[in-house]
Amino acid sequence: MPYKPSSLSSFSEDIANYVFQTKIKMPSNVKTYDGLEDPEDHLRVFTGAATVERWNNAEYCHMFMQTLIGPARLWFCGLPTRIIKSFDDLYKSFLANFTPQKRCTRDATVMHQIQQKDHEVFRAFIERFKMEGLMYSGATKKMRVSSFMNAIKPKKLLRRFHENNPKTMEEAFERAESFLKGGEALEKQASRKREQGSWREPPPPNKRSRFQPFVDRRPFRPYERRRFEDRKRSPRPNRNQDKDKQIFILLTKTPQEILSTEEVKYNFRPPRPLSKAASKRDASKFCPFHNDTGHHTNDCY
Repeated sequence: MPYKPSSLSSFSEDIANYVFQTKIKMPSNVKTYDGLEDPEDHLRVFTGAATVERWNNAEYCHMFMQTLIGPARLWFCGLPTRIIKSFDDLYKSFLANFTPQKRCTRDATVMHQIQQKDHEVFRAFIERFKMEGLMYSGATKKMRVSSFMNAIKPKKLLRRFHENNPKTMEEAFERAESFLKGGEALEKQASRKREQGSWREPPPPNKRSRFQPFVDRRPFRPYERRRFEDRKRSPRPNRNQDKDKQIFILLTKTPQEILSTEEVKYNFRPPRPLSKAASKRDASKFCPFHNDTGHHTNDCY
């Protein structure tokens, strides 16, 4: 005997136990109903398609049940047991429950008024947009996608939408969900790095760490301890005193011998011209390095 789900308990026994003689398909013009659209419009489309297909009473009930999703599906599952004995009973119960929703529908031209609040979590806003967006009757796919893009605040996601516009709301919601999961993954990775940086696990007992605190180092050997204590007792030299002392290296050759070498000729820069006027210099003295009179090379500066 085939399995009968508990969701069929609202039907009478003859409808719940009905065996389909042939495979039937839902007409393409019949859409799903979630309880937020016009119930009369949904019934008109469904009954018109079912009349063309020439379904019987049980097939009407079973196929209509397949169009209910979301809150409408929950309403159907909550009906009392064996209360639906014909499609007329289902028709009347459906209208009685969802007719108030018809008065809640809004004009699609003002759908752009749905906006994400300043401190509203993006995931919560997506759920709110799904519920409120369905209350705007007559809104096309492009209008809904445009309203959603106009309402969101994350600039990175909005930039991605403008680079490649989503064609349907399902695509927009999927890309928004991927954006949220990516952000959550990055946040978890960052928090994990912060936790790893705040503390470090101690090294295993059988393996010494390469870098240990000063207090954990091995004890000094006797001669190392004495050397360390002597270094502590000896006063530190004053660095300022060393700056005042200039150390010169004694030359083994005269400046004339050094400046006359080939290395100086090709590697040293030419000397600056003498500042003293030629008339005031001693003409008996000549410097080959300056190639001028006034001093000897050994006295060159």
